[in-house]
Order: sequence, then structure tokens, then C-alpha cells
Amino acid sequence: MTTYFLDTSALAKYFLPEIGTYWLRQLLRPSVGHILIVADTTPLEMLSVLKRKQRAGRASVATVVAIRNNFLKHFENLYLSVALDANRLKDAERGVMQYDLRTLDAIQLACALYARSLLSEPITFLSSDQDLLAAARAEGFGIDDSNLHP
Repeated sequence: MTTYFLDTSALAKYFLPEIGTYWLRQLLRPSVGHILIVADTTPLEMLSVLKRKQRAGRASVATVVAIRNNFLKHFENLYLSVALDANRLKDAERGVMQYDLRTLDAIQLACALYARSLLSEPITFLSSDQDLLAAARAEGFGIDDSNLHP
């Protein structure tokens, strides 16, 4: 059993077929028993991903609703969520300053750091964002890029 922190860029692949989808679906099967951690911002980020697909004509309204509902079931039942609070925002500021991360990526990293401090065990950081993976590696996380698993 491994503990994973899933950035939205990786987690979206579970729901939207692209490079890494098959691998991620195998990895995240509940029967495998991994601990799966996400940030509280993940549902909002996932909605943003879905709406962008809809605006680009790559997903219908019905598809967006179905995927969002499926994702929300997963979020409620399968993932541990790190709450966003004033301390996480302060930690995210450090991520912006130190690693030049975008706001939501810095929040993801801050939440992963907090989860690791609570669990006191190794966490593998999953993402498809190279800047975020580099920052996670610099912070001592094991990392995996979902784009490397066709």
C-alpha cells in the first residue's frame, strides 16, 4: 500500500481519457488499497477542467454533468481531502516565492506538505505538471508523472 497525493492534472486523467488514463485507473482501484489524498480545491479545479473541455467542444453538457457527478462520488468516498485554511495559504505563498508556482499549484503543494506532516510517512506526488513535480521533488516527495504511463 502506498500513499499518493493527486494533483488535479493527474486525477483528471482518471475521468477524461488521455495519456495515463489506463495506468491511473489501475493504480486508483479501491481494491488496491492505496491511500489517496487530494486538496480541498480539487472539486473546483476539476469543474474548471470539465468546463474548458465543454467550451472547446470536446465534451457535451451531459458528459460534463455525468463526469462531475462520478468525480464527486469518488471525492466523497475514496479520497482524503486536505482542508484549505489560512496556514495552507501561507504555505502556498512560500511555494509561489520559492518555486515560482501558479496559485493553485502552490496550494496543491502546500496541502501535500501538510498531509505528509500529519501522516509522518512517505507520500508519492502524482501530477502531469512539470513545474509542480519539480517543486514536489525539491520538497522531498517521491514523484510520478502520469504522462509517462501511456
